[in-house]
Amino acid sequence: AWAVLAAPAACAAFFIWELYSPPLAAVAVQASLLAALLVLAPRNSAMALAWRALYQAAAGRLERDIAAGEGVSSLAAEHAGFLSRGDARSVESGMALLRDGRVGPFRRARGDDARDSGATSR
Repeated sequence: AWAVLAAPAACAAFFIWELYSPPLAAVAVQASLLAALLVLAPRNSAMALAWRALYQAAAGRLERDIAAGEGVSSLAAEHAGFLSRGDARSVESGMALLRDGRVGPFRRARGDDARDSGATSR
């Protein structure tokens, strides 16, 4: 969540210095903000690409498990940590809704317990 707030904070600092400081100070602070951005952007991009690779690998495992016929409860138990910071029960409920709505790969997921209301026969 903090990373999401960093860009608006940097923009706010830029404009505050633009509007309310002496011109020389504004240029110095704005140049410092630009320098910080140029220093941090490559590492941030590398971290984003690494996260993307992990996410794609986990999504691939989830899709393979769906294609292998895993049920919603076992899918949720196995993949809850990747999909949500919530508990497996809420992930299972969401997966059941996706399955019942025939959304994406979840249309192939099967129901595997009494809580599924038998909606897998669609």
